[in-house]
Amino acid sequence: MPEIGFFVEGIAPLAHTLTPTLGLRLRVVNGTAERVHALLVRCQVQIEPGRRGYSAAEQARLGELFSIPSRWGETLRPWQWQQVTAMVAGFSGTTVSEVPLPCSYDFGLAATKYFEALEGGEIPLRLLFSGTVFYQGGAGVEAAPIPWELEARGRLAAGVWRDCVAAHYPDCAWLRLRREVWTRLERRRAEGGHASCEQTLEELLA
Repeated sequence: MPEIGFFVEGIAPLAHTLTPTLGLRLRVVNGTAERVHALLVRCQVQIEPGRRGYSAAEQARLGELFSIPSRWGETLRPWQWQQVTAMVAGFSGTTVSEVPLPCSYDFGLAATKYFEALEGGEIPLRLLFSGTVFYQGGAGVEAAPIPWELEARGRLAAGVWRDCVAAHYPDCAWLRLRREVWTRLERRRAEGGHASCEQTLEELLA
């Protein structure tokens, strides 16, 4: 039965995607001689905010997520960023597979607020694995579960996330509104003869 291990080799934006997507280069190692026909991998990606430092400006922007810095010993807990599923093609010994990580620019999400608040540095990640490995056994192709205790750690450069999002939404930010507020804003736009809701907001802010 295969002895599977996972290692993060890097994270970079994927080209030619409809929405911002990072590609996580995941090295998969089999410590036994059996040929692996395929892996169905489920990966929970967690952010570990307590494993890096923060400037005074970053601390101020992160107050909404983690409260005041004096409480960060309690509030800087890991949380789930996303959960993805990927198929790894057959291999012997070791292989590298690219796992897509979609990036939302919705500021209603904690992860987006966190990424946007950082001036630089790296974001510590923890990956927890499950799934199924299909391998060449004595009676042909056999299947076995990926052990729940398997995990890996990696780091995502804050600048890489920004570049990924900016390639799709240059100089933009998303604003989520309740339907009733959007209706009022759209009515105000029409009444003011504005070409966009952005012009309406600029008038209201002025």
